[in-house]
Parts: sequence; structure tokens; C-alpha cells
Amino acid sequence: MTRKSVRNHRIVFRRGRPVLLAALFAGAALVRCTGDDASDCDASCADAAALGVSLTPQEIWVHPGATAEIQIAISRGPGGDGDAIVTSEAEAGAGVTADALTIPAGSTVGTLAVHVAASFAQGDDTVAVDARVAGELAQASLRVHVGGASGAPDTSFGAGGVVDLAPSTGSDVGAAMIALQDGVVVGGTHVEAGDAGSASTMKLLRLTSGGGVDGAFAVTSAPGELASLAMLPDGRVFAVGDVRSPKADFAAVRVLAAGGLDPTYAVDTPVTLGDDVARAAIVEPGGRLAIAGSVADASAFGVARYTQVPLPPGDAGADAGDAGDAGDASPVTSHLDPTFGDGGLVVTTFAKPSAGATSMLVAPDGSLYVLGFESGGATDVVAVHYDASGATTSTTTLPLATGTYGAAAALRQADGSIVVASDDAGPGLALR
Repeated sequence: MTRKSVRNHRIVFRRGRPVLLAALFAGAALVRCTGDDASDCDASCADAAALGVSLTPQEIWVHPGATAEIQIAISRGPGGDGDAIVTSEAEAGAGVTADALTIPAGSTVGTLAVHVAASFAQGDDTVAVDARVAGELAQASLRVHVGGASGAPDTSFGAGGVVDLAPSTGSDVGAAMIALQDGVVVGGTHVEAGDAGSASTMKLLRLTSGGGVDGAFAVTSAPGELASLAMLPDGRVFAVGDVRSPKADFAAVRVLAAGGLDPTYAVDTPVTLGDDVARAAIVEPGGRLAIAGSVADASAFGVARYTQVPLPPGDAGADAGDAGDAGDASPVTSHLDPTFGDGGLVVTTFAKPSAGATSMLVAPDGSLYVLGFESGGATDVVAVHYDASGATTSTTTLPLATGTYGAAAALRQADGSIVVASDDAGPGLALR
């Protein structure tokens, strides 16, 4: 009787930082076959396996001294009845262990506690998880990534946790990034000095999980100064900032999932007659792009929302580019959304003379929370809630302390509350 390993395709998530990734995958399984030759173990033999095992997740991120729980699921075929004994063995023997587990007869699931010794140096290990019922065996592999102490640099990324992306000429100023399952998209502004002054361009590139520049993603540039990135579910990325010619206008381009500019999408929007500087971007439900910033020479909040589909014939407008014949729909998809505010734009002023939006959040209903500052003497944190049509439903002003510089960043928690980080003349502030 011969054992043959039947391993399904493995999907690998990298660098999850240390959150347990949960998705159900079919694990590797060892099955018993009837012939004396491995060739006798065909698909029908594998389908009749007495025992199979799978892990959820198959890959975890933990710190030294931590314990993680893994869900074990077994499939029982003929001969797979009875108590299932689950054991484990680490390949490197470097301090990853698991408690013994018994899944009683008649049950198919259990929870395996995996422990990482406090002495485990930062690195990776593979744990073989065995399930046995009588003489039957099934096995799956658990990949364990052990990070350093909380806050310590990740030595598997770049050189000691640092990647230097110095350009060959000019200078790069990082502005935003998006964490991926297997890397990170980094965006910033590239500046080249010349006889006629400096020229700025938005610049995007993608790094692998190890910190190398990902050659499968084309380094992409577009006119303007980058402030924010926002990603669509299909992997395309909006690069948002401002262009100056000579006044500052909201600007955005759409970058394809493999890099390179989407020729159907480009935004250059003068919100007011003054300088309009974009600072935040977000993708709303349905894929519409919303941009917020400081407009009218830093005196008001400005919010713009854009469609992601061509307008129908007759509605493309002067900003649609060359649409061909008058009866054709425009191929350009970056139009201001006429269902939002005044033709796609909202401008909000406050009691104090200076104001600007710096951060933006979207609620499940498509409404927006736009946060920033108003200033005239002391600078206060301001939060404005706009409904899905762009109407203001509430304004909250928080005069915290002399020297406060408004909202620098914000996030929305699962319970709907908002956490705001603010700069201050002394230490930074955080509030909810």
C-alpha cells in the first residue's frame, strides 16, 4: 500500500502585519491507495480518501511569545471514523509548538493553539499538522511568520526594514501608500530643478513584499503634486493631488492595475477662482472618486465627486475631450458627478477666515465625513458630514488648545465612531 501526497494549489498572503488572515483553503492531504505503485492512486482513489485535513488560515503573522488559534477541519471518508488526534511538528524546530488536539468521533472541526517561544528570532517556519484516525493519516502545512518585537523594523523588508527609493536625478517626496496582500503601492512627488524653475510630477511604483521594486508594475508618472491614493477593487489606483497652471486645481489620474495611465481618465478641476489644493481622496460605493481639499486660497473646504463611466450622448460637456461626432458618447470617464452638490462640487466656508480639508472618510451609505481645520488666531479641528447628495448634515468644531493645527488624519471604527489625529504646538493629539 502506497501513500501519495495530494496537495491543492496554495494561495499565499504575504506581510499581513500581524493580523490573522482568515479564508478557508483546502489543505494538503495524505491518502491511502490500494495499489503497490503510486500510479494506481488515481483521482477516484483520492476522492475515496479516509481522511483529509484543512487549516484556516494556512499562514499567520505572530510575534515572539504569542499564541494564535488555527481552525482545523477534517473530512471523514470510509475508515475515517473515530477520534482524530491532531499533532504538529515544526520544520526548523525553532520554537513553534502546538497543543495536542483531539477531534471526537462524529465531529469534524477543532481549534489548534499554536505557540511561538519568546526566544524565537524574527523569521519564518513551517509547521506540519498531522491528523490521525486509527491507521489513517492526513497532513497540512501551516506557514508561520514571526515578526520582531512590536514596533521593531521588519528585517525581511529591504535592508533592516528600510527601502531607499532615491531617484537617479532630482528628488522624490513620499506622500501616500496602499498596503497590498503581497506588497505596497507607493506614491509621491518627483521634483526636477531646471533653468526655468522646478517641475513636479506625480509618481507611483509598487514594491514587493520583500521591498524590491516590482517589475510587473510599470512606474507611472503624471503632471502635478501627489497628495493621496485611492484603490478600486480591481486593483486600479487613483493618484490625486493638484496641478498649477498657474493657479492650483484639483487633479487626478487613474493608474491601471499593472501600472501605466488609463487614457480614459484625467481630472483637472478648478473648484474656485483661487488656489484649490487637493489633500484627500476616497472611493465611494459604486467606484465614484471623491476628492477633498483646501480651496479659494485656503479659505474653505472643497469637495468634488466624479463619475467612473462615460456620460450619455449630449451630456459630455466641454471637459469631455474629443468625443468624435456630436451624437457619440464621450470615451472619457472622469466627469464631475451632476448628482452631487452643485454640478459635482461643494464648497463650505466657516466663521474663521482660513480653512481646509485634510482627511476624508466614507460611510456605507455613501455619505462623507470631511475633516480639516479652520483658523483665525487659534486653529481648530473641524468635521463636516455630507450626505450622498453633497448636502451638509452636521458641522462639528473642536477648539482644543492654542497651537492646534487641525485634523491631520482620521479613521472610522467598526462602531461608526471616528478617531482623529491632530498636530499641536507641543505633542500630537488623538481624539474620538
